[in-house]
Amino acid sequence: MSLLLQEISTKQQLGAMVNERDLSRYTPAEICQTIQALMRDGKDEFAYLMGEAALNLYPYSEDILAVTGLLASTRKDWSLAVELLEELRRMQGVNSPVLTFVVLARSLRCNLEPARAFEVVEEGLQYFPDHEELLSEKTFLKTFIDAHHPASQHKS
Repeated sequence: MSLLLQEISTKQQLGAMVNERDLSRYTPAEICQTIQALMRDGKDEFAYLMGEAALNLYPYSEDILAVTGLLASTRKDWSLAVELLEELRRMQGVNSPVLTFVVLARSLRCNLEPARAFEVVEEGLQYFPDHEELLSEKTFLKTFIDAHHPASQHKS
């Protein structure tokens, strides 16, 4: 068990919460690992609260943006997921992993922005041309856009 998880457990037993000052002693990577462990253990609310505090402490950390973007999509808070993942994508630039494109595109689609989701998928396919999830998302989005906006202009 990590030191941060031990601290959380101790504070929970005392009826207290870990705060930003407590978190400031840990790296973004350690916080992300702890958030993942909390989610794995079904302690979602603690993970969400820790994510919010971590985002306040480390707003420009790719690790924190990635994990809080995933947390927001888990909570179906699509607008927050889009905001965080777009910032992450901007920071990662040409080094964005495929997961950033996939989760951002799905979050945009769920946020009722299929045209923007299609653009993200197209961009992701420039870097990962054979990725199954991106290809599947592209097919779904193309069908959806064609059905709802037959005169739309997009690449096939």
